[in-house]
Amino acid sequence: SRTLDKAPLRFCRLPPLVALAASSFLSKTDYIDSMAVVKNAGTQLRNVVYNAIFKRNTTTLAFVLGGAIAGEAIVHKVVDGAWESANKGKLSHHVLPGEGA
Repeated sequence: SRTLDKAPLRFCRLPPLVALAASSFLSKTDYIDSMAVVKNAGTQLRNVVYNAIFKRNTTTLAFVLGGAIAGEAIVHKVVDGAWESANKGKLSHHVLPGEGA
């Protein structure tokens, strides 16, 4: 089995166990090339996100406000569901006829 020098693993962004597993079946050149592909893919994704969202203040503001509104709606739904579940049969709209759901 081919092994890598330990030096390339220091600069690897993969978790150590994944890097060690990759070193067992990739040659040193293949391993370095595969890391370059991962790095390029990450750079391309970062550029796309930057150009789509963070390049202009207006789109950044819309992204942040939209995320805050969506996050609040999700938290509201989850907390209300948990509250209803924990207090089933104890709330006024459960006990009184004709009250809500």
